[in-house]
Amino acid sequence: MDSQQPEPVSYICGDCGAENTLKPGDVIQCRECGYRILYKKRTRRSMSLPSFHMEIVCCCIYLTVLTFFFQI
Repeated sequence: MDSQQPEPVSYICGDCGAENTLKPGDVIQCRECGYRILYKKRTRRSMSLPSFHMEIVCCCIYLTVLTFFFQI
């Protein structure tokens, strides 16, 4: 049975700005200054946002209905 190791994730320290790489189970603490608030770095991959697309569709339908009824 193959056990896949989770990838480490990069975080930025909220105090000194140092980049920290953590794996599951690691202590959430900056390795440089010891600060315990870390911010997850943004990923570079594009993410699909189905709820966002649905909001756009609903907004377009709403505007179409308004235009039809009020002859804007």
